Amino acid sequence: FNSVNFPRVQQALSAPYRITLINKNVPNIVARISTAVSDFNINIDNIINAGIKPKEIFFIFPPELLCLAKIDELVAKFEASDNIVRVRLIKGK
Repeated sequence: FNSVNFPRVQQALSAPYRITLINKNVPNIVARISTAVSDFNINIDNIINAGIKPKEIFFIFPPELLCLAKIDELVAKFEASDNIVRVRLIKGK
């Protein structure tokens, strides 16, 4: 919310985990991210898509799945993507 380098966004942490992504702004990136999440049988409950720079988009979404192992696999898949610049897993309280 108070970041210097990112857009001013706020989202309540309504799930045990949140994944934030910084990705390149390339065709079909939103669809590829959604497909990756769907492949793990995770429903995207809420998403914020706010531009940082002309070539990057910032996503925040809370996965509903409670299995940390599956979430770790999803994070690893994002980290392996050439179009994902940075991935961060945030654990709720």
